[in-house]
Amino acid sequence: MSIPSSPDRSGEAYVDTSSLDEFGNVIDAPSRPSITPEPGSLVAGTYHVERELGRGGMGVVYRARDTWLDRTVALKLIVPTWDDALAEQKLQQEAKALATLRDQHVVQVYAFGRHGRSYFFAMEYVAGRSLEAILDDYRQRQSFLPQHRALTILSRIADGLDAAHARGIVHRDVKPGNIVIEEDTGRPVLIDFGLAQQSSDPDPETIEGTPIYMAPEQAGLGADGITVGPWSDIYALGCVAFELLTGRTPYLDRNIVRLLQAHQRAPIPLASSVRPSSLRSMRCSLARSRNTPSIGIRAA
Repeated sequence: MSIPSSPDRSGEAYVDTSSLDEFGNVIDAPSRPSITPEPGSLVAGTYHVERELGRGGMGVVYRARDTWLDRTVALKLIVPTWDDALAEQKLQQEAKALATLRDQHVVQVYAFGRHGRSYFFAMEYVAGRSLEAILDDYRQRQSFLPQHRALTILSRIADGLDAAHARGIVHRDVKPGNIVIEEDTGRPVLIDFGLAQQSSDPDPETIEGTPIYMAPEQAGLGADGITVGPWSDIYALGCVAFELLTGRTPYLDRNIVRLLQAHQRAPIPLASSVRPSSLRSMRCSLARSRNTPSIGIRAA
C-alpha cells in the first residue's frame, strides 16, 4: 500500500532539530514588522539570544539563555500590528493564564513582558523533533507510525488541551508541526499557542491558522454563529488523529477555498476507509457539532 505524500503545511515550531528547516507563514496573516535581535544581544536585559529557531505569522522564535536562572529557553518575540487596547489587554490576560498552566504535555510559559515595541514570551525549551518531521520520515520509508504510539501521543495531547481549555485557553493551531516529541523522554508537548487574536474586531477576510487542520468556524464558515472555541481545537486534533492513523489528512486540496469548504460540508471520512487492513478495527472520525465536539477514535 502506498503512503500518501506529505500535505502542504504552514506554521512554526521551536525545537532543537536540523530537520525543521522550513517555517512557513500563517495563511493570509497580516504583515508584521521584522524582528531581528542579533545573536549575542540581550532581550529585556535577561535573555541572551543564541540563534533563531523559526518564524511565522505570529512572530519569531529564538533559542536563548536566561542569564538570571541559567537555563535555556525558547524566546518568542511579537511586534503588535494592532492599535487596539482591548486586543492588547486580551493578549496579556491569555499570557498570564498560560503562565499559570502546569501540564507536562503543554509547553510552559516562564515569563511575559515588553521589549521595545515587541512583546516577548520566555518558554520551556523542548529538545526534540516535531511530530510533523517524524511523520515525514515514516512517509519516506513507505511506513506508518505504530498505532500504539499514535494513540499514546493523541491521548497525551488531548490531556494537555483539556488542561488548557479548563483555564479558558484555546490553542487555535493544533497540528503535527506544533507537537514536539522530547528526545530524551518521548514526552509529547503541545507548543505555540495562538494567544489572542490580533484585534478585538478581526477582519473576516483574514484567516490565521493551518487550513488542512482547521475547523469551519475558524475560517469564518461556522453555522449558527459558532465562533472559535475549545471545540475548534478538538476538531483539529481529530484531523491530526486521522493523519497519524492513515498517513494523510482528512481533506486534500491545494485550493484553499475548496479545502475550507470541504471542512465545512464534505462527507466526514473514516480512517478505516483509507487504511482498512491496518487499523485493526480502530475507527477515527470527526464531529462538526459544537454541542458534541469529539474525536471519534473507538473500537469498531
